Amino acid sequence: MIGRLALLALAAASLAFLVPQALEDHDLRRGKALAGDPATAREARDALRAARRVSLTGEPRVLEAQLLLFGDRPREAAAVILPLAEREPENLLAWRTVAAAARESGDLDLQRRAAAKLAELDPRSARR
Repeated sequence: MIGRLALLALAAASLAFLVPQALEDHDLRRGKALAGDPATAREARDALRAARRVSLTGEPRVLEAQLLLFGDRPREAAAVILPLAEREPENLLAWRTVAAAARESGDLDLQRRAAAKLAELDPRSARR
């Protein structure tokens, strides 16, 4: 009886982990598919926001910021990606996306901040 209860508890814990991951994967795939078509960019952003709510990674936030950059909305992109970069200060892709958003929006303070962080994280690319 105890063995069955332990097995049931393990199955419930597995489902609690796997269901959000499956939702994230579905929303990420949907967001990526829609992002390529300007007519569905809003739907893509909604799918990426949904993925962001259940994600254990920063990937949906990076993709949403990139989508906004492609849509010529750099200030919104910066607002989406900066919290991830600050929460994960070693995330090179997040800081590169911050730098792109800062450059496109003309935010000089954020450009300097992102450039300094990129030089810290990847000194070889800063020398180029």
